[in-house]
Amino acid sequence: VQTNAQGTPLLSSMVSGALEESQAELILLVNADILLFQDLLEVIGWAQASFERFLLIGRRTNVNTSVTKMAARARTLREWNEVRERAKGEGEEHTRWALDYFVFSRTLFPALPPFAFGRPAYDNFLLRSAVEQGVPVIDVTHMVTAVHQNHRYAHVEFEEASERLSAEEREWEAAMRKEGRERDAWETMASAEIEANRQLAGEGVKLGTADHATWVALPCSYAEAHIHHARPGHLVH
Repeated sequence: VQTNAQGTPLLSSMVSGALEESQAELILLVNADILLFQDLLEVIGWAQASFERFLLIGRRTNVNTSVTKMAARARTLREWNEVRERAKGEGEEHTRWALDYFVFSRTLFPALPPFAFGRPAYDNFLLRSAVEQGVPVIDVTHMVTAVHQNHRYAHVEFEEASERLSAEEREWEAAMRKEGRERDAWETMASAEIEANRQLAGEGVKLGTADHATWVALPCSYAEAHIHHARPGHLVH
């Protein structure tokens, strides 16, 4: 896998390599600090039965070390289900602006810009790109638990970002305050690779949030999933 000058893997190389090595119809792209469960496979099956091509995304659940220590001891399906339920009960849903896992049809992104993987903006670019192609983007947050342990960012070289925010960034900050949230950690960082990602993503990249998904997967009382159409920027309840 190709890397940038800082040694961070490039998204373009990762995806192209996966497409070359596998003939699978779907690609799963997930950050290394995310723990996924059986529920994702079930939702993928429903999405495949509903759409020829799609992008599936969801918000993560942030947890403390007690949940991840429990996961380290899990061996049976029952134990993994207990980890999932504890994360749902104790964790906090992350902001809709940051996405950590993607399932997409192999023909959706034949060529991608050389984003630094695991850095800001590439996630919003993927969602926005799919929407612009007219491909269904399915938010499965209500159906899938994606566990993320809270951690520091000592592995990233960065400086404190300037407090001089653009108009777009001020809108983001105001929206987060309305939700009772602080700015995402990445919003306080500045570095060459972070800025390069934002340049590659282009203007309007922040229009690629979970709120811009065009479909929402919701649980039903009879233990099946219904995938509902949503207007861009609105969730179906």
